[in-house]
Amino acid sequence: MLIAEPGHPQMEYGEALRQSIDNYWVFKKLLPRLKETFEGKWVLLHNQQMIGDPFDSWEEALDTGKTQFSNGRFSIQQIVEPGGDCGDGPRPDDLYGVDVRAT
Repeated sequence: MLIAEPGHPQMEYGEALRQSIDNYWVFKKLLPRLKETFEGKWVLLHNQQMIGDPFDSWEEALDTGKTQFSNGRFSIQQIVEPGGDCGDGPRPDDLYGVDVRAT
C-alpha cells in the first residue's frame, strides 16, 4: 500500500482514477434513460454529475470539458451498452477519464 502526501503525483493520479470510476457508476445508472433518446452520443461527467446535454462527438465533449474544468478532471462516456460482461465493475476500455493537464 502506497501512502502519499497530498499534492504528490501518485495521490493526484489515484484521486483522478477514483473520480473517473465514481463518474462511471453515475453514468451506468443514467444509461437506460439516456439510451432512449441519445444512443451513440457522448456525455461529459464531473464530480458525479452529467454536465449539460449529450454531445454529438467525443471531441466536442472533450473541448467543453477542457474549457469548463481547469483542473482537467472529468470523464467522457459514450451512450452505448458496453460490450461483453462487465462483471461487478468497469473494464478499462469502458472508462474515458481524462486528465488534460498532461496534454
